[in-house]
Amino acid sequence: MASPQTTEQPPPHIDPTQAPIAFGNLALPKLLVELQDDDLFTRQKALTALCDLLHDPERAYEAIFSECLEILKVLLQDEDSLIRVKTTEVLYVLASHSMGRDAFLNFDIVGPLANLLDDPEIACRKNVHRALNRIAEFPLGAVFMVNKGLVPKLVPKISIEEENIRALVLSTLSCCLSVNALPALESDVIQVLRDQLSHSSPIIRKEAASALMAISVPTVGKIKVCEENLLPILVKLLSDDDQEVVANAAGTIMNTAVITKDSFKPLSVTLGIPEERHL
Repeated sequence: MASPQTTEQPPPHIDPTQAPIAFGNLALPKLLVELQDDDLFTRQKALTALCDLLHDPERAYEAIFSECLEILKVLLQDEDSLIRVKTTEVLYVLASHSMGRDAFLNFDIVGPLANLLDDPEIACRKNVHRALNRIAEFPLGAVFMVNKGLVPKLVPKISIEEENIRALVLSTLSCCLSVNALPALESDVIQVLRDQLSHSSPIIRKEAASALMAISVPTVGKIKVCEENLLPILVKLLSDDDQEVVANAAGTIMNTAVITKDSFKPLSVTLGIPEERHL
């Protein structure tokens, strides 16, 4: 008879980088203990397992009403880059759930996340912006982010971030501008967005035009759009190959053209309309 053969390799369905998940209600408590373990590899495996587990809304609900979020806030400050990357990924998964977005505000996760906007790891920054973008799409989340003073921190990132992250920053900023455009205008956002309107990526152009559309709603935004001579650039974008870019450019022009007594003068100068023709 042939002698039995054994292997040190785990079965194909077992992930050695992921902590084994306990059965039923014991799964999350076990992982929470391992997240606080002194051993680095144990924490890494626990985070990987937790990330998969929280795609289930029931598990996400359980995590929110345990001490999970407080533990994750601590792990955001971990010296190990992989721990920070996986922690931000877990938070992004939580932000995908409605109850998770509420928890972000109740537990003030936005502030600790914003502290990683300058993290040296691209994957970490991308997860941060993915999570912030999810929160900004939630109306109360956008208000919370504006009140936390996050907008002036986001504006400089537009020019320096990787292309895929830049689109996320612009999308988040657009949501925040719909709440209050003044913090961004005080951070010279118009010039930054102007440069993005000619970007080779249609996604970047679309998001930049979307941000300008939000800026052009208040009177001070209309005036800035006119003073920076953006209307000729926006008119040119009406011939863009991407229809979403065209729609956002047209929306910005429309918002700027909805004039008030205070906003008519700069608009009339830009378009060459005699002021006496204003009714």
